[in-house]
Parts: sequence; structure tokens; C-alpha cells
Amino acid sequence: MTKNTPAPNQLALGLTTPVLSAAQRDARPDRQTRLDAAKAVLARGLAGVRDDQKALAAYLAFRARFHDYSPRNTLLIWMQRPTARHCMGFRSWTRHGRRVRKGERGLTILAPILRRPTAEEVAAGHDSDERVPVGFKTTTTFDYEQTEAVADDALVFVPPVPRLDADGPDGLLARLEAAAERIGCAVHYTSLGYADGWYRESDRTICVRASLSGADRCAVLCHELAHAVAHTGDRNTPRASRELQAEGAAYVALAALGLDTARASLPYLKGWGDGDRLAAELATIDRVAGRLLAFVDDSAEAAG
Repeated sequence: MTKNTPAPNQLALGLTTPVLSAAQRDARPDRQTRLDAAKAVLARGLAGVRDDQKALAAYLAFRARFHDYSPRNTLLIWMQRPTARHCMGFRSWTRHGRRVRKGERGLTILAPILRRPTAEEVAAGHDSDERVPVGFKTTTTFDYEQTEAVADDALVFVPPVPRLDADGPDGLLARLEAAAERIGCAVHYTSLGYADGWYRESDRTICVRASLSGADRCAVLCHELAHAVAHTGDRNTPRASRELQAEGAAYVALAALGLDTARASLPYLKGWGDGDRLAAELATIDRVAGRLLAFVDDSAEAAG
């Protein structure tokens, strides 16, 4: 189990105090008590990062890993577990093939309490399908390191890689989208939780994080296309090998198409295997990259 080591200056700021003390947990406080305790910790944390520049820098670095959480919930997670990398609720981890280890203490965050809009609110223009916030309650989330895999396809944490943060070559994204259509995949840009993109084999769907730059969209889309080309129906290739093959093929194909993704691809590849493991996949990487480029070229000819 990973120890919960405080971030620099947290002890001085008092940020390592859990949201609820052991006595409070044993007494099973009511919702308002839990909510008040969480708000008190949050207020102390806000004061700490406001008054200490090093603590602010540490929080901002932590925040970069939690863009799907609100700033205040990110702060609550940081104060309770500064080593956290990716958090989800108990049931969400179960859906991703992982389970929370016995004895792990959950991280308290705030969740909105929602209700259906009244007839008067709908008449005034409120969307009838959009819930109305009426307050907050506490809920529990768990960090990746507090879980363990229980399925062969369990989610595996890969550290975030550097963004390309560029537009990419003109027309490249459209060419990749056309190649996806030719392969039989539907591409959607949306808000994602853990990953920048994923390929769902059951309905041949590729989703890419909408907030990415043009170059990063190209990189993620090409990676998922590589999975679609090489791994559809594949139940035998280990996860690490599939990721090395997909990212390696995407890197080679995009380089041929005029986009250098080394800044993002090389750290990703390193996260999935050492040099020997990557070398063992080179023949497959070359074959998959060739297939990707053929689909891109065929799509361009069909459009022309």
C-alpha cells in the first residue's frame, strides 16, 4: 500500500488533517455534520494555498492531474492524499475491472444535491431534463493506488504525457477522420474522464477528448485507429504489447504524414515497456503503421 506522504508545506499549513476524525466516523455523524467538516477543511486549504506560494505551486501541479474534478474537490483530495493520481467512486472502479482494497479509507469530496425542476421553473424557461442544484452532500472517492485489478482488461494507470499543444499539419485531422470512416469507425469528440481517447470494439466507436489541440487530437485519434486496425477481435495479446504496438504505429504513421509526436509518444512508450520489449514489437509496429497509411491514402484518393 502506498503511504500517504504529505506534500511540501502541508504539515505547516495543517492540510493533512482528514476531513473526518476517527471519533466523528465512529459516531456516524449526520450529513450536515459531515458537510460542515468538509467545508471547514476546504476553507483551511484555501487559506493555505492563498498565503503560501510553495503550497500554491504544489496544488497547481496536483490540479493538472484532476481537470475532471472541480477546483474545490481537487483541493480536498490533495489535502487528504497528496500522492493521488486518479480518483473514482467505488462502483466506477468496479466497472473498470478494479476493486478497492480492504481497509482503504475513502477520500471525502462534495457532490451536488439535484432535484427535478418545478412546473413554474420549466414554464420560466428551465430545461425540463436538467436537474436543479439545491445544495451539497459529502461522497467518497478512491485513488488508483487504493485499488487492485480483478479483471484481465482492468484499467491501468499511465502517467500523463506532455501535450503537443499545436495545430498540426493542415488537413491532417480530416484525413484521419476519413480513414476512420473507411475502417468503419465512428469518431466522436467529447468530455472524457480518465483517458484522452478510447476505442470501443462492440460498436466500432472512437472517442477523443474535445478539449485537445489539433495536433493532440491527431495523435490520440491515430492511436485509437491503430487499435481498431490491429486489435479488433484480439483476445490474446497482452495489454502492454497492444499499447506499445498502437502508440508505436501511430508515431511512425504520423511522422510520415508530417506530424512529429515524439514529445508525447516516447514517454508513453516508456511507460508501457523497456527498450527490449519495444524492440520485440517493431515488426508489428511497422506492419500496423503501413496499414494506417494505406487507409489514409485510400481515403484521400476516394475523396479526390
